[in-house]
Amino acid sequence: DLYVFRGDALTTEQVGANLRTSPQVIAYQQQIIVPGRVYADPTTEPLFGDQWHLRNTGQTGGLAGVDANVTGAWVQGFTGAGVNVGVIDEGVEFFHPDLAPNYNQAGTYDFVDNDTDPRPTSSLENHGVPVAGTIAAAVDGSCGVGVAYESGFSVLRQGLTFSDATGANIVSYARDLNAIYNGSFSWGPLLTRGADFEPLLFAAIADNVQNGRGGLGNIYVLAAGNSGTGGPDGLGENANRTGYNSSRYTIAVAASTDLGVRNADSEFGTSVFVNAPSDGGIAGITTTDRLGGGG
Repeated sequence: DLYVFRGDALTTEQVGANLRTSPQVIAYQQQIIVPGRVYADPTTEPLFGDQWHLRNTGQTGGLAGVDANVTGAWVQGFTGAGVNVGVIDEGVEFFHPDLAPNYNQAGTYDFVDNDTDPRPTSSLENHGVPVAGTIAAAVDGSCGVGVAYESGFSVLRQGLTFSDATGANIVSYARDLNAIYNGSFSWGPLLTRGADFEPLLFAAIADNVQNGRGGLGNIYVLAAGNSGTGGPDGLGENANRTGYNSSRYTIAVAASTDLGVRNADSEFGTSVFVNAPSDGGIAGITTTDRLGGGG
């Protein structure tokens, strides 16, 4: 049972002494007022109202209620605090005001330039910043927020092509710090054919799921693919053909629009584990962009 005792300052010491010596009391705690406690409210961010993927009220002309359904989790205290995500993507402007508060250098590596500075080196590298922002943009009063706005994130910068050994290193880097690895590049089936072609990478994922994160296991979240029926390339690919999706150790994520229907690019198949809001409808995703003219 839990009890709260109230008394004036003159009786506090005596009450504490009595509680300490009572055989029926397991533990007690003196309550104090904590001054200046401030709670981050993500819904006050200037562009939060545009982020239909977090809370869809029909503000874009889409279908109200079609969103990631995260605001209820925030209220319960699930904000990503204490969790670090490894963002496997193009270069990221980690110094961006939206991203800097949650950036974790310790779990970061640039596998393109082989250094620890993962910033973009080309004007074409525009994918990594919005991905990092969608995950972990902070409450800073300047833009919108990430789905896990108090999580940490690291950057694992990669190129469009890499060797099997490099891939194994990417999905394993700082595996006891990077609890989740997010791979949002939608690789086609010809690039990711499976464990027969990339034995080191697939063996690394299997081992990390068992032994990473201090023995709790790493989590791999990957895009299911963007070559679905109706997409711009017209391939009509099935997500099952991509080896990463078909692995029992990964979570393949499909995409839907603000109208609650499949994004035309999004691949489908039995390997798809979950669906999440994306573009392709009336409005795209409002999130962090590159700074200056690069945005």
